[in-house]
Amino acid sequence: MKNCIYVLTRGYKNINDYKTLIERNKSIEDNLSCYLDENTEYIIFHEGNILEDHQKHIQKCTKILLKFIDIKVFEPKTAFNNEDKKVYTNDKGHLVSELFCEQTKNQGWYSNERAWGLNYRHMCEFHFIYILQYLREYKYGLRIDEDCIIKNKINYFDFFRNSNLKIISGIFMKDSDGATLNLKKFCNDFKKENKLEYSNRETGGPYTNVFLIDLEFFRNHKLVNKFIEKIKKTQNIIIYRWGDLPLWGEVCNLFLQSEEYNYCERNIKYFHGSHNYKVNF
Repeated sequence: MKNCIYVLTRGYKNINDYKTLIERNKSIEDNLSCYLDENTEYIIFHEGNILEDHQKHIQKCTKILLKFIDIKVFEPKTAFNNEDKKVYTNDKGHLVSELFCEQTKNQGWYSNERAWGLNYRHMCEFHFIYILQYLREYKYGLRIDEDCIIKNKINYFDFFRNSNLKIISGIFMKDSDGATLNLKKFCNDFKKENKLEYSNRETGGPYTNVFLIDLEFFRNHKLVNKFIEKIKKTQNIIIYRWGDLPLWGEVCNLFLQSEEYNYCERNIKYFHGSHNYKVNF
């Protein structure tokens, strides 16, 4: 099966605003693509708002062949869907949801700003609930977010070779308590319902902005899919703003042995722009 490097990114009105994405793509070209074969695809997920002219501009800035995918027309077409989310337009003209737990109405939620607004919660849904379906054609996936610049020349997919690893990231991270409300209880209840052993490690997990995942393994894992489906049905990502980071951490706690994931692969080196954070360099 093919492998992929993917990103979910925004569309901009001004073509110059793609500078960060283009720098990200160039870092992949310079540091990773030379190790990868024709079975690796470079996917740019978007909400149908990257104009064709903008796509051509982005492509001209790199030698790697980019595959632009509109998540609203590409099967399963389910991400960023407001059906049953009780969404309304507030007096500032922004979409918000009646489902939001009061404790998660942190700064920025009312104006739909990161990292507490509706769009951010949709993004978390995409990267946890829907990603296995959108990447159904691929064996391994490497997520590299728009604001992440790779800093070393190495084949990241080699970390899977001769190992039993299913999830790999450069560093362990813990999300804020306000963004993990009721998550432990949800996981403990799921554990009891399904008679699972469960580690009570702190709620945290892989730093998912650069993140390797065995897509095929999780697609075929019945209990993982049951767990994902229950979170989708309860809409807890929308309600509590559960991030994909702690959710993939809980997947490791519930379904993987300690030797099946590595949160601290020191050979993953990159700059995370939005947090101004240097990972492993």
